[in-house]
Amino acid sequence: MENRRFILIALLGVVLFFMYQAWQKDYHTQIVPPAATTVPTATVADDVPTAGAVTGAPVTASGDAPAATDARVAFETDVFAGEITLKGGDVRLLELKGYPITKDQPDQPLPLLADNNGRLFVVQSGLAGTAEALVSHRTPYTSAQPRYRLADGAETLDVVLEHRASDSTLVRKIYRFTRGSYQVDLIHEVQNASATELQVSPYARLQRTLYKAGDEPPFVATFTGVGFYEQKDGGSSYRFKKTALDDLSKEAYETQQPGGWIAMLQHHFVVAILPPQEQINRFSAKPTANGSFTAQYVGPLSAVAAGATESFVTPLFMGPKLQDRIGSYAPGLELTVDYGILTAISEPLFWLLDKFHNLTGNWGWSIILLTLVVKGAMYKLSEAQYRSMAKMKKFAPKIQDLKERHGD
Repeated sequence: MENRRFILIALLGVVLFFMYQAWQKDYHTQIVPPAATTVPTATVADDVPTAGAVTGAPVTASGDAPAATDARVAFETDVFAGEITLKGGDVRLLELKGYPITKDQPDQPLPLLADNNGRLFVVQSGLAGTAEALVSHRTPYTSAQPRYRLADGAETLDVVLEHRASDSTLVRKIYRFTRGSYQVDLIHEVQNASATELQVSPYARLQRTLYKAGDEPPFVATFTGVGFYEQKDGGSSYRFKKTALDDLSKEAYETQQPGGWIAMLQHHFVVAILPPQEQINRFSAKPTANGSFTAQYVGPLSAVAAGATESFVTPLFMGPKLQDRIGSYAPGLELTVDYGILTAISEPLFWLLDKFHNLTGNWGWSIILLTLVVKGAMYKLSEAQYRSMAKMKKFAPKIQDLKERHGD
């Protein structure tokens, strides 16, 4: 009887699961890669933030030439391979080594950032000013070499771009990569050669269209959107909030607060802007006129005295959501690893599974060991259940006899 009941419950669960999947297929908003004709590979939003305030003005489309025709600087480290355009200094290609795009293409690394095949996901940055930007994501840069590679034995790699303004002020945009790390330090170094003080704010933004990159789990609608680490009601505590990209049109986001960060999330991966936590940061996220979405950070206004040199550092995280490491890059970044309503159960189980994998080096044995541990932890409950079933089996003939004699 107990086995029959269990089978019926299991069958009901299977039926409900397939009903849910049918509902997802018919009514859930599907994210489809846009055609190349509808999303130009290089047309980016033309708004340059102004230092001092986050504006809510609509973003207009740029008339710039496609960035795909611009010269690019290639870079390679132990975890990344990618390209940076000389126009604007945008990161427009970032491949993650060791993470294939699909199981069927194990030698093809996942392009976390890309601007081809009708897809757009790029990192842009610059130095905003009170009237106009000192440098923006449209400023032309030069590079001393066309390719950079992390040397054997070296711990860091600097990709250096330069722009000299008409007043001889020199701006160096430096992407500093560190061996074994998914954090990239974006550095703007300003050598003010003018006779007046400069007022600038560093800014960085993520721009992307709706698409899915790499393998997606079957029967599951995964999340693609913007994540915020926002201050709670002006207090000292923070919370993680996320908004799907296709909801930004009605839930545009703007805030100014101490600390925090902003990111774009896609299933197992995240690209985040991690500004200094001790300063007042301004964040916004909204759709653009060209069909993409932006998540932007603008730093506080800073002065660069005449003849002085100042540096502005904006850390970026671009990589996988590794549960045991991601929280070390910024406070709260581990919250991007979202287990949903089963977090209290899933998180410790995954932690234990990871420990077993470190011990055995094999996921199969790790799962077996985890199963034994769970079975052991649930032994007393299972024992009581089995005892109850044995007693029911013992009295089953008598109960059946009573039913036959007094069934009415």
